[in-house]
Amino acid sequence: MGLSQRHHYLPEVYLKGFTGDDGKLSVYDVQKKELRHGRFSPKQIFYEWDRNTFIVNGSKTDFLEEIYKDIDQKVTPVLKKIQGYSSDQDLYPIDYFNLIFFLGVTYWRIPSTDKAIIDFVKTSERKDLFLKIFDTTSENEVPKDVFNKIVNDVAFIESYRIPKVIIDYLRSNSIRLLENWKTTYSESPPYLHLVGDNPILTFNDIFDNIFETETIFPISSSKYLWHMNGEFPKLIPPELTMTIDQLIFLQSEKYVCGPNPEYLSAIVDLSNKKDYNENIIKYLKHQVFHKI
Repeated sequence: MGLSQRHHYLPEVYLKGFTGDDGKLSVYDVQKKELRHGRFSPKQIFYEWDRNTFIVNGSKTDFLEEIYKDIDQKVTPVLKKIQGYSSDQDLYPIDYFNLIFFLGVTYWRIPSTDKAIIDFVKTSERKDLFLKIFDTTSENEVPKDVFNKIVNDVAFIESYRIPKVIIDYLRSNSIRLLENWKTTYSESPPYLHLVGDNPILTFNDIFDNIFETETIFPISSSKYLWHMNGEFPKLIPPELTMTIDQLIFLQSEKYVCGPNPEYLSAIVDLSNKKDYNENIIKYLKHQVFHKI
C-alpha cells in the first residue's frame, strides 16, 4: 500500500460541519483576493501535498499523518454529535474533553504554527521537552551533540506537535477545566459561521499554553467552542457572529470558507472596506470577548 499524499491540516470530518445543503463549501482565496468559482468538497480544501511525509532512516514515511488520522477518528463521534444537535444538552464531560483536546491539536497542526513549533523545539532544554533519548547499546542517555542532531531533524520537529499538545493539556488546570469552557449555538438558521486556515481566535496574541488562553473555536456553521476566564455570553447576536468571522478572515493566510457564498462575499467586502490596523483588531477582540 502506497503512502498518503493529500494531508489535511483541517480534517475533513471537521470541515463537514461548515458545508451547505449540497455538502460543499464556498472558498475565498486570500492570496489571490478572489472568490473561487464553483463549490468544493472538504476533501478539496485545507490540505498540502506530502505535508506529513518525511525521510527516516533512508525511507519515506507518513507516520505523522497516520497519527493525525487516528486522532480524527477518535474525535469524529463528538464532532458529528455537536454538528447534528441544536443545543448542548446531549454533550457529556468526555465530549468536552475531546473537543478541547481537538482544539489543541488543531492549533498545533495548522501552517500558522509551523515557525512556532520549530522555534520551540530548537530553543528548549531537554527538561522542557520532557524527553530522554537512550543509547540502546549502553542504555545511557545519548550525549548532547547526538541529542541535538535528533531534535533538529525535521521529522522529529514536526512530530513533536503531538507531545506539545499533550504536555500543554496536562499542564492546564484539568480538575476545573470544564468550568471555563462552553459551546454556544446560533438561535435560528441560516447558519453561516466561517472557517479559515487559522480558525482559532485568541484574545491574547502571545501566550504559553493554548488551553489556558481565552479562545473562540468555530466547530460548525452554527456553533462555537469558547474558553473564557470571565462571564460567557448569554446570546450570540448576528452582529457578534459577523465580527468573529471578520477576525477569522483577517488572520487567515490562504483560504476562508463557508456554507454560503453571498455571506462569505459580504464578510470579504466588509473586511476589505475598512483599514484594519492593529488597534482596530484589538478593539474588535475586546468586543467579542466581552472585555468592553
